[in-house]
Parts: sequence; structure tokens; C-alpha cells
Amino acid sequence: MKLKNFGVQGKAYGSNQYKYRRRVITNQEFRKVINMGLGSAILELQKNENNEQYRNAVLYAATHNTCYDAQVEGSRRDYLFDAIKLSGDSCFLEKIIECFHKPKDFHLSSQLRGLLYRFWENGYDKAEPETNNNN
Repeated sequence: MKLKNFGVQGKAYGSNQYKYRRRVITNQEFRKVINMGLGSAILELQKNENNEQYRNAVLYAATHNTCYDAQVEGSRRDYLFDAIKLSGDSCFLEKIIECFHKPKDFHLSSQLRGLLYRFWENGYDKAEPETNNNN
């Protein structure tokens, strides 16, 4: 005999009455989770069809050191590159190159260098490491 999970008033959870509704997060909540490096930001970008509202938050996270402790957290280049790809904005590369040539701390420099490398790996010749050497 197969048992069912019962919810409120004896209705089975599998019934249509208890369909899951995805909670839409606000821009402020998105900015907080992407700056913290949480996976919920990537999930939100994957599930949301219109990511235009989140582009400023993604750009900020890509061009600023938002790590709480960069030595412990390590590089966020793959995480941020996925967020950039999912946001669908083509001007991110130019803004990252522009930020790369400005004075910055070591961890931000490492993050930007890693992002440029990921762009270059994916066929963006403008992000070539020799062209953007920061010596």
C-alpha cells in the first residue's frame, strides 16, 4: 500500500490545489544575494525571462570586490561569468576592460583578470590576455 503525504485538511500535496508558486525577488534582494555569491542569484537569472532589471547588480558585482573574505572564498570568476552570460548584456566586456585598467586592490584585479580570461576562452578576442596586460 502506497502512502500519500497529506497537507491541510487532508488534501494530498500532489493535488492541483498546492501548486508551487515561485517567489519573485526584488532588485534589492537580488543585489544582496549576488554580492554574497549565493547560487540563488544564478537560479533567479535562469528562471526569469527578463533579466534586464538585474543587469546593474550583475555589473556592480563583476566590477567591484564584494567578497567578505577573498582569501577564504577564492575566485568568483566562474560564478560571475555565468551571471553575465545569463543576463544577456553585450556591453559587460567593455566595462570590465575599462575597470581592469583602473587602479584597484589585488583581489579585484584577480577577479577582473579571471573574467577577461573566461571571455577570451569563449571566443571574445577583445579580451585577449596580452592585449589587456596591466603592467
